[in-house]
Amino acid sequence: MITSAKFNINRIIRLPFLSLIIPALCITVLADKPESNLKTILSKIDLLPEYYFQQDARTYSNYKNEEFKEAFLVSGKTEFEAMFVSYDEIVFWGMYYSTYIGMGRQNASILFSPRDTYYTLRPFFEYRRGGLFYQSGLDHTCFHQVDRKERDTPYWNEIYLQISSDNYRFQLQREYLLEASVWEFFDRLRWQFRAGYFIREFGNVDKTIINGGHPFANNFSLGTGYSFFKSSHWILGAHHNLALFRGTAGTNYWSGAFELSADLYSFKHTLGFFINYNYEPGRGMPMYDSSEYFKSENYKGEKKMMPLFSKDQLIEFGIRWRY
Repeated sequence: MITSAKFNINRIIRLPFLSLIIPALCITVLADKPESNLKTILSKIDLLPEYYFQQDARTYSNYKNEEFKEAFLVSGKTEFEAMFVSYDEIVFWGMYYSTYIGMGRQNASILFSPRDTYYTLRPFFEYRRGGLFYQSGLDHTCFHQVDRKERDTPYWNEIYLQISSDNYRFQLQREYLLEASVWEFFDRLRWQFRAGYFIREFGNVDKTIINGGHPFANNFSLGTGYSFFKSSHWILGAHHNLALFRGTAGTNYWSGAFELSADLYSFKHTLGFFINYNYEPGRGMPMYDSSEYFKSENYKGEKKMMPLFSKDQLIEFGIRWRY
């Protein structure tokens, strides 16, 4: 009993002592060469270490109905991604931004009728280790209309996590495809898996600010690509992406796209030509039913089904420039 009491007393005295002495020893070690330690940390921080730019223009064919033909004539998409800060070339903080402008047809004497503009803003953190890139962030996407009010404006805030091979970004493939003396299978292959959750409420924040106008709860996608031919400047390849969108009511929506591409490299710039086929197996992506918003103050026009998320059976011919 006495021995037990002595042990408890010693423990009571020793724990506070250790809680003070251990931090003190750590501070002493770090303070031994504070300037050197600070320089070591700062030397591993890099500002704007990477940035990527992509612009494309495309036209469409193989329309499944008149609504698709009206909605898709030509379009252009601009994408910009920048790593603002990195630490030790392992941890990165960056931002992705994209803008899509879609032009359709109308009965007036206007050949190209701007009708849709979508934008995405995506801050993220990225961790790189062992030939893999791990990224997580917040995806904010909004689907606007131009010169018309056939529908409300769908938008979302999505938390996502994705894992990819270190050559998945097109601009990073130069090292593996053109500059490498050996062209192995895994140098040609690239892949990315992504899982996302669409936020529908956040504390006491107004729900209409967080999310609206779409039926999705979460999504999963897998993208794979393979380069099957190269010369000193050309790369021919294929890419496939398949995505599953889970609805709030348990409904599954599928979306797939298969691409063939030919890319001409010149220094850091790349000029590419591509053809895509879009397909939606099983239950396709939802169409926009304007009759659901017949009483909305934004609604003006006849009630009809229009493609918003769906591109089923569309074939896209395009050209793009990357940097």
